[in-house]
Amino acid sequence: MNTIFKHFTMNTIFKYSTIICLLILTSCSNVSFNNSQPVHIENLKEIPERFQGVFEQKNDSTERYTVTPISINGDLINDADPVICVKNEGNYLFVNTQLENKSWSFVCVKMIQSFNYEKIFIYDIVVDKKGLEELGVEYQITDININESEESYILSDINYNQLLSLINKFGVERELIRIN
Repeated sequence: MNTIFKHFTMNTIFKYSTIICLLILTSCSNVSFNNSQPVHIENLKEIPERFQGVFEQKNDSTERYTVTPISINGDLINDADPVICVKNEGNYLFVNTQLENKSWSFVCVKMIQSFNYEKIFIYDIVVDKKGLEELGVEYQITDININESEESYILSDINYNQLLSLINKFGVERELIRIN
């Protein structure tokens, strides 16, 4: 067990892990979705091995993620009443976290691996009305402020190409480093 957790009881870790995970996974994005994304991809039963481990944000060791086959920072993925839905396609891991208004926050993890080379990026989406209209995305402004510095939107009926365009054009990139 990680030394940071030795000082806490399992009960304490369980109580606070959901709150910590939600704060970490929704730290920058100003959009949420009516459904977990991408809608055409099934929820995973287990996170692929290449995405498992302990990671921290490059240049910020306080941002740490522990990913096991069935959990992220201690929170179970895709259980009977999912709060965290995880999906995978190729080099992308899509992590959706249900918010209090039942919409889904979203981050995308991209992994590039070849032999001993590995780069891992996490993307939050930060977009404005003009960007959403440019992509032809249906949205509504939400009163639940996901990111305090930006106007927040709930997106509906988004297709996979629009989702990838949001990530590519409006994704805020943070690099992660595997530490274990």
